[in-house]
Amino acid sequence: MVAIDPPTVRFLAPIYLPLVIVACAALDALVRAEHERPVHRRAVVLAVSFLVAGAVSSTLNVVKSDLADGPGGYGSTQWRQSELVSLSNAQPVGWTESYVEIYSNDPWAAYLLNDLVALLSASETKRLSDEPGLPRQAMCPDASERLLVWYQTAEDRTYLYSLAEIEQVCVLEPVLIASDGIAARLLPR
Repeated sequence: MVAIDPPTVRFLAPIYLPLVIVACAALDALVRAEHERPVHRRAVVLAVSFLVAGAVSSTLNVVKSDLADGPGGYGSTQWRQSELVSLSNAQPVGWTESYVEIYSNDPWAAYLLNDLVALLSASETKRLSDEPGLPRQAMCPDASERLLVWYQTAEDRTYLYSLAEIEQVCVLEPVLIASDGIAARLLPR
């Protein structure tokens, strides 16, 4: 099984700059042509205008989304009203210091919302590759204190093992239980 993200415009990033340079060179050659008719020039200006308007519109939509929900959506109502985030933040300062490692299905949320430095939880493969990911057994190799923070609100990362799959090799001893997630101590079976 391979973890593959759906194709999006970000895959064009490596060829974007060469395409812009070639397009500018072609536009320059077209404008400089002595035998060019004014109709061609108007068509080129109109086509470039549509391309620029499309790029500006797309950028404005991303900025609008980020202003409404914060970068990555972590400022959305769903995250701000998360019971697990609230419970975690209500714990005494240093409540995670006894843990050797902290894992999460959304380490970015753990850092931004709970001020926890977490590793990405176990996965069969690394994101966007066939390389082996962190095996489930590596999350609880010994009796050392390890914590798993699992957010139900997190976006679906199909390349990660589910809670049920992690429970096949680790015992999850709940530390915090919320309607939208769990923080559990990881112990070997």
